[in-house]
Amino acid sequence: MKSKKLMLYLRSKIGTGNFYEDIIFKVDSTELKMRMLKWCDNLQKYKGLKINQFKDLLLPLNEIVLPIKINNVFCSKSGRRFDIDFTDNEGKEYYMIQDTLYAYNKVNTYIIGRRNSKLEPLLDREFTFEISEDNIQLIESAVLKLREDGKNDEIAVVFIYNLKEDITQATLKSYVTNRIIKIQYPTIDMEFDKDVLEFLFKINEKHWYYYDVFPILRWISTILEKPICVSITAEVEKEITSEIDVVKGKVQKYTLTEIINEGEVHITKKILSEDLEEFLYTKE
Repeated sequence: MKSKKLMLYLRSKIGTGNFYEDIIFKVDSTELKMRMLKWCDNLQKYKGLKINQFKDLLLPLNEIVLPIKINNVFCSKSGRRFDIDFTDNEGKEYYMIQDTLYAYNKVNTYIIGRRNSKLEPLLDREFTFEISEDNIQLIESAVLKLREDGKNDEIAVVFIYNLKEDITQATLKSYVTNRIIKIQYPTIDMEFDKDVLEFLFKINEKHWYYYDVFPILRWISTILEKPICVSITAEVEKEITSEIDVVKGKVQKYTLTEIINEGEVHITKKILSEDLEEFLYTKE
């Protein structure tokens, strides 16, 4: 289908029909509909993908209850991005961002977020979704901690979902101290990810975890199914300070840092092939 004919087809589908079924506009929808038109055109042109209805973008986040009310729309002058503030039928507030209208590699991704919601108070969470031929899947979730006054706390946890290998990576980032902890584990479910999120937020201020991640292994080994596969890495100022790799119940690598004084640290690296249970027991 030639580009002009495709645009005419999309214009007729998006401008009329049931494309915006269950979507109530509380503001002028003209500019947003034009951006949606361009996005759908680029999806078809670059990826061979299509969006049948606007609400299809919302359904993968199954906490959203239709219909929704779009309360505010912002479209950048460059035409590259649009932001939407909306409320679902239960009064929960969300925002949606499409910032890749002209980015070939990411034109099929978008973000739905909520800030300080009653679902997760004092958190700003963004869900990144990827559109494919078969479905729309969650590929990333970023969670920023908020203070009591609603301001950012400079602490975030980012979950990246490797859909092909069924692996989740959770990364704790402290932007103030430039410290990172990464945990990679088999994908389980959102409830387990919430447990990981709460655990990482709790240990952020306990600085010794960044120099010896063993307590993290001990915690997660009580939850994961045996034999476990998990990788845990801590970094301080972009340097690896501690790490543990467990493959099929065998500890393969263990690194830790001992701080002797301000001018001296000892880094110990061990290459192993030790049963996890024995490793945990000998470290107690």
